[in-house]
Amino acid sequence: DCPQAGENAKYSEACYKATEPPYFVCINMTPDEWVEKALDTYPRCCGEDLSECTCPVKDYWFFKNKIADYCAKVEVCIDADSSVSSGGDARFLRGQVEDANE
Repeated sequence: DCPQAGENAKYSEACYKATEPPYFVCINMTPDEWVEKALDTYPRCCGEDLSECTCPVKDYWFFKNKIADYCAKVEVCIDADSSVSSGGDARFLRGQVEDANE
């Protein structure tokens, strides 16, 4: 299991659960580090403009199918960190992906 945030948690339990990475990643990070990484990635990789996203597979269909779910999970944390603005982009992206799959 991944490490738990503990009593002095900086984010909500729902946020930690939503952004928890795979085991091989989380064993090398603290819970706060993985949430902060998710919040850092969100503005670049969640939205219509992915030009700032550094993921090497950002232009492939499988990335676009997976990122919408990831963005929705990170949104759980957005309220806890007011310095990150969603601007509604993740909801737009989810809609685009859902439309493409129909």
